[in-house]
Amino acid sequence: MVTVVIVAMLALGLSINSNFALNEEKTIKIGGIFSLTGDWAYGAIPEARFAQIAIDEINVSGGINGKPIEFILEDARTNPVDAISAANKLINIDNVKFILGPDTAPNSAAVIPITNSNKVFTMSATTTAKDVLNDYEYAFRVSPDSRDGGGLIGELAAKKYNLKRMAMIFENSNFDLSWAEDTRDSFEENGGEVLLFEKYNTGSVNLKTVLLKASTLNLDVIYVSGRAPMAVGNILKQIKEQGLFEDTMLIGHAIIMNQNVIEASGSYFPENNFSVEVYAENAELLEKYVSRYKEEPSFIFFFNASMYDAVYMLKEAIEACDEEVTCVKEYFHNEINAWGGEGADWSFNEFGDPLIPTAFYKEISIVNGEKIRSDISLN
Repeated sequence: MVTVVIVAMLALGLSINSNFALNEEKTIKIGGIFSLTGDWAYGAIPEARFAQIAIDEINVSGGINGKPIEFILEDARTNPVDAISAANKLINIDNVKFILGPDTAPNSAAVIPITNSNKVFTMSATTTAKDVLNDYEYAFRVSPDSRDGGGLIGELAAKKYNLKRMAMIFENSNFDLSWAEDTRDSFEENGGEVLLFEKYNTGSVNLKTVLLKASTLNLDVIYVSGRAPMAVGNILKQIKEQGLFEDTMLIGHAIIMNQNVIEASGSYFPENNFSVEVYAENAELLEKYVSRYKEEPSFIFFFNASMYDAVYMLKEAIEACDEEVTCVKEYFHNEINAWGGEGADWSFNEFGDPLIPTAFYKEISIVNGEKIRSDISLN
């Protein structure tokens, strides 16, 4: 496993801190659990890279309390089983007290009970399913949960676009279910009606029967969601092949508004579409990334770049607490308040969820193959 991780890190352009080169008593170990391979790699790789940029900057500036950070990165492979293996290795072999990640709601839901029982501090990435952290005092995340974004999608559909009849087709995962439920509830609270609420299993490739069923319902909006761009693109491709929903608006989690989805769909994207995303813009931080990795981040900038801020918040807490984990946890609750980061102003509630103001959200749509952002208006 070590060899695999080192090869993956080299391929990503990430730094490697060799245990043989560092005296572990004089380093601060921070683990990382990111899906460097698998369906979520296109989002997780930039997250790990932003964390690496911050860690390298801190080490160049003298480390934390005079100690360099040793970043021990493990591949979750977009799979909760592998994420658990990574966590156990970091806790039991590397003896880490702090972990960046896991990424994705399924990985976080699997790992956090283990890290929490060992009093290991975690800062999850791209984990937006609601209530994932509620029972775990040492778990935090930099991703707002689905109630805010899903609620806005449902409200916009009903109030701004005056849509009435919706079908929802989404992957059977806690991430997709959480977003679908919150979108549905908001849509119905604002006068809409959900006529089909259909899950598909991860890896399913033929949804023609479900799509044909939906096409008989006289819809004006269809909601599509899935964790993997290939899966969502495949659904859109089947919609095109069957000539369905030509006058129906397409909505979904912001993950569908992605160039990878468009490519997987055969460059097909319905003309009427929208979603909502948390938006951050930081030209200087983006240039750090592009200068180092010779490409732009492949997922929503806020989610990728939030790990840069996570490292610096953790640095501040460790400096104040001298690596005492319970103190670090309390520091995040009591001292990280409107903390001015590069991607957002950070505060956390009692469950470790970030409190992101609605003003940080944008409505997004795909127009002629390009993502267009606009301020959210419900008037």
